[in-house]
Amino acid sequence: MTAGTVYLLHFDRPYRHARHYIGWTDDLDARLAAHTKGRGARLLAVVHAAGIGWTLARTWPGGRTRERQIKTQGGASRYCPLCGIRPRPPKEDPPTMTPTRPAPVYDHYGRYLLPHPDTGHQEAWTRATTWARTVADTTALTRWQCRMVAAGIAARPDLYALAAETPADDKHTLDKLCEEAKHAAGASVGADRGTALHKLTERADRGDPTPIPPPWDADIAAYRAALDAAGITGDPDHIERTVPVPDLQAAGTLDRIVPVPGVGPVIADIKTGADLSWSWGEIAIQLAIYAHGRGLWNGPGYDPMPPVNRDRALVIHLPAGQARCDLHWIDIAAGWEAAQLCRAVRAWRGRRTHATPFADPAPSRQTPNGRAGATTPTDHETAGGTTR
Repeated sequence: MTAGTVYLLHFDRPYRHARHYIGWTDDLDARLAAHTKGRGARLLAVVHAAGIGWTLARTWPGGRTRERQIKTQGGASRYCPLCGIRPRPPKEDPPTMTPTRPAPVYDHYGRYLLPHPDTGHQEAWTRATTWARTVADTTALTRWQCRMVAAGIAARPDLYALAAETPADDKHTLDKLCEEAKHAAGASVGADRGTALHKLTERADRGDPTPIPPPWDADIAAYRAALDAAGITGDPDHIERTVPVPDLQAAGTLDRIVPVPGVGPVIADIKTGADLSWSWGEIAIQLAIYAHGRGLWNGPGYDPMPPVNRDRALVIHLPAGQARCDLHWIDIAAGWEAAQLCRAVRAWRGRRTHATPFADPAPSRQTPNGRAGATTPTDHETAGGTTR
């Protein structure tokens, strides 16, 4: 069974700003046949209606992931032979690390599906990061995302054309276009680099002898130097472990549990973002939840949770690409207090009794004979008038 084919269509003439279409399929012949009739993609439908022809210019082996990679690397014109580009042999995808334990399972809301430590019954658990965001100020993040959408639309004429042709009430399509635009603007680059660096720290802490490639080797060297200077050594058994917290019906995957000289075992979390200034509150809540975990999930059940410090945790700030590493204590006793506040906020948001239907403030009353009659005068009415 093949993984599929990513394909690039070159339009005979531009449609507004769009000159190409990139898609993927597991049956190229059938897909192209549908496109010749204006079916299979909205852009191809409007191009067909405008009487514009197209040519299959290039293909790659792969599926949705490969399609997204091509779309986020600068647009179709960079890959089109009919626009004067000479194709290079495709690069092989980098090997993936084999996890040492089964990966967690999630429901369609993105919640962990884990057995309850007491009953063994599988239940849904809200992510610790979601719990921490309950009281977060997301104003700056929202504005940044808006800027990324604008930049992505400007960089991708095909997205502009699709957005222009999509009805305003088609929320699903517009949401997908906004996500594509953010990717086109490089919104996920920082997160992708951070994920890669996370994996490399895990490899280093597990004692993997495979050399770390540049430029990540400088980051990992700074990471090792900071931990060595603090006298901190990792335990491979306590790397990337998922913990449930029944008190909150929340769960999360902690980065590390490490012994700190003079303090004992603490939760340690690796952060790769450039600036944590606006994140400390959420981090405190997140790590406090981990510290109150009831066990370390191992697939079928749970390993015992070490007696970690519940007053403070360690944040390892390793900004990707800067070859530096800073250690910070964070107050998770305060974070646990905030976690309780999050619970109250979430419970309040879940109430469905904030409003009730409007009712006539002066309904007719029953007369002594059981029939509906006039309203009995109130004391202020008999005393000389109705209050306004």
